[in-house]
Amino acid sequence: MVPQLKKHNIDIAFLWSTWDETYCYTFFEALEAGCYVLTNSHSGNIAASVKKYNCGLVFSSLSECKRYLSDYSTTKMDVIKYKDKFTNVNIYQNNDISDFIFSNGNKDYFSELLYKPKKNLIFTLIYRLLRVNY
Repeated sequence: MVPQLKKHNIDIAFLWSTWDETYCYTFFEALEAGCYVLTNSHSGNIAASVKKYNCGLVFSSLSECKRYLSDYSTTKMDVIKYKDKFTNVNIYQNNDISDFIFSNGNKDYFSELLYKPKKNLIFTLIYRLLRVNY
C-alpha cells in the first residue's frame, strides 16, 4: 500500500477506528508513506502511535475533526509542516520469534506443559475410590 499512497500523493490518512485497535497495519503503511494521520481518541493503538510518532492529530469527536478539516488553511499548514519535518521511516517485517519461545533451562516450556501433565493426588485418589465402587 505504501507505493500506492506515494504514487497518488495522499497527504492525509483518515483512520477512524471506533474500537481500541491493538495493532494497525494501515497506520504503519500511512506512516511509512509520510501521510498525516487523523484519528479519534477511541482508536486505541492508532491514537497512541499518532502521539508517539507525532504524525497527525487525535480528535475526541467526529464533529471536532470536521471543524478542523473545514478550516482549509490550518489543515494545509499542518500537513506542510509535517511534510517538511518528515524523515523516511522504514518499516520492516520482524521474523524473530524469540518472544514466543519460553524456556525453563534447557527444556522447552510448552512441551513440558503439554506432554507431562502433573497428577493431582487428591483427585487421583477420589477417582480411584469411585471407580472401585462401580
